[in-house]
Amino acid sequence: MDSIDITLGEQRDLAQMFSAFDPNIRLTDVLSHAFNQTLQRDMFFGSWADAYFHEADGLYHVKLTSPDQDLSRYKVTIPGMLKAAKIAQDIFNSGQMTTTDLRFYLPFGLAMSAYKSVQMLHFPPIEAQNFDDYLYNPTCRRWELLLLHNGFDGKQNTLMERLLDLVPIAAPGGDSKDIDNYNLSFSLYVSTLLEMFLGANATKTLTAPMVVGGAPAIDFIRERYADYGPDWKPMTLVELKVVRNWEVSDKDSDDYYKTTNLLCTNHPSTYLFELGDTSDPNHEADAMNVMRQDLICAGWQAEMAENWEADPKAVLEKMKKRWKSDKKVKQIMADSQPEWSFSN
Repeated sequence: MDSIDITLGEQRDLAQMFSAFDPNIRLTDVLSHAFNQTLQRDMFFGSWADAYFHEADGLYHVKLTSPDQDLSRYKVTIPGMLKAAKIAQDIFNSGQMTTTDLRFYLPFGLAMSAYKSVQMLHFPPIEAQNFDDYLYNPTCRRWELLLLHNGFDGKQNTLMERLLDLVPIAAPGGDSKDIDNYNLSFSLYVSTLLEMFLGANATKTLTAPMVVGGAPAIDFIRERYADYGPDWKPMTLVELKVVRNWEVSDKDSDDYYKTTNLLCTNHPSTYLFELGDTSDPNHEADAMNVMRQDLICAGWQAEMAENWEADPKAVLEKMKKRWKSDKKVKQIMADSQPEWSFSN
């Protein structure tokens, strides 16, 4: 039996950090629910989380227990997540937000230990709040289907969905007009969270592979970590240097930073909200191109997540060959029509 106790913080901070969850439920139950979701999504079945208020220090804690899993990584990722959340919270409360109907939404309830890849998008869809579940929305469901089309074991989908968003503010899927104003507002929060999750389960030289979907998130990574450089587009492959390798002291060494293999993708919702209704002949070719790119990128993520040491360029070429057939892509498009309510 493995059991760890982690201090979470004060009620006034935690209430806002977890404000996306049902406000009618007491805070200890909200916290327990979120961390139990994390345990399930790390596939630590039979494990449980129990949040409580500690009278002695006036703080909330969570106790994680597992019959057979090593929980030690949570000692890094949960405090790291809370540190980043506090940064986002301070930014959100600083007066930079110019409208009153923005809904603060942080990516709690996701895998934080056994995840196999990291995924970055623009903002969380507001639909997910209806079920107190960050992954319950069309964007995530569509990407999960793309993984399945590539032969990935759907039981492990949540290990691929260590999500973080450029802007931790919920909005209706496909509607970014009110979010774009804040694309750079949360830079410190995003960098803190990204570097922590890439570093937390890294090997000696490699971090988890990463997919970045949509122009706002891609531009942020390019500008912050690649000194701007040439424009990146979907299926651009990048060798990112984010996580310091503390075993190497020589700054000129190729191993001074660990390598993050990163692939740029379309935002999963691009097809849903802009191109999915292929009854419009004016964008049928565009829809097919985006669907093909999405299948290739999901296949790359699935294979790289299973083998971090694989050659990312070779894997990408393999996926391009896999999805070269127009017939295969068109069939998936046809099958997806009723699924996404493009046709009756």
